[in-house]
Order: sequence, then C-alpha cells, then structure tokens
Amino acid sequence: LCPSRLFWQILLFSLISTSLHYSFQTIGLKYTTATNASVYALTAPIFIIIISILFLNEKVTLKKAVGVTLAIGGVILVMGPEQLLTFSIKGHLLGDILVLVSFMFWGSFTVYGRKLTGKLKPFELTSAMTIYGALTMLPVSLWEINKYNFSFASVTTRAWLAIAFLGVTCSFLATLFYIQALEKVES
Repeated sequence: LCPSRLFWQILLFSLISTSLHYSFQTIGLKYTTATNASVYALTAPIFIIIISILFLNEKVTLKKAVGVTLAIGGVILVMGPEQLLTFSIKGHLLGDILVLVSFMFWGSFTVYGRKLTGKLKPFELTSAMTIYGALTMLPVSLWEINKYNFSFASVTTRAWLAIAFLGVTCSFLATLFYIQALEKVES
C-alpha cells in the first residue's frame, strides 16, 4: 500500500486523519448540540495555522489571516444569529471537548498531509490513508456491531447506495482533492 519506509508515518497519518478525527467527532456529537459543534468547527483553520507554524515553519500572511477570517465569517453567516444564541456549554462539556479535539486532529491531518505530499503522490497517500484508516477502525466497528446486535440484512439497497456515494465522493474524492491542494499550497 505504501513504501515500507513510510509505513509507520502513513499509519500515524491514517490514525489522525480518519480513526481519531472521526471517532472523536462522532462520539462528541452524541453529547453536544449541532450548534456547539458548528461553533467549534470555526477552530479548524485556527488549529491549522498554529500547527503549521509549529511544525512546518509556515508564516502567517495577510492572505492567510483574511482567509481564516472569511471562513469564520462564512460559518457565522450560514448559522445565523438566532442559532448562535443557542450555543451553551452547560450540560455538553464532554461532547464539546471531544468535538474540539476532533478539530485539533483535523488541523494535524492537514499539516501532516502537507508534509507527506512530498513523499507520496496524492492518490497514493489518499488510498493508503483510506485503507489503513478503515483497518484501524475495524475493531471498534466489530465491537459496535456485536454490542447493538446489528444485522447487515436490515440495510436497504438505497442505504448501501448512499453509503457508497458518501464513501467515494464525500470521503475519498474530497480527501484526494484536499491533498492535491496541499501539494500545491501551504497548509
């Protein structure tokens, strides 16, 4: 799946980008509100800048500062003031922390991905990340299947098609395009 000299780096990258990021976010969403999670999404570009400064020696430029400001402003605009007013950490602290940590993992994924684009082509990196990420999530998935007595026979054809669409377009292709962009520009 990848050159043996890069195995441990790709495995760590897969854990950060797939297993840990999605696990923390999914579990966190059980214990917080959609509004709180959306507000914490605002931290992703901030984490990316901080981590890229620390590990890639990237500089904060006016262009980056404007980009982060526009991203934050866009989320606030889409949410609207009435939705923002429902933000509250009361009773949601565990979920809030888990979701916030998931965005730290997203920032780490972006910066580490930028570093790895010099070692593997975007398609190779995305493929390895997807496969290793799925494999590292497999034990938890099997545990949940057993715990909730889940039956694959209960999944409709339409649901399988939706899962395939999400896996191919929203996960694999979106990540591939993201990593292709990271190959060409700073984090």
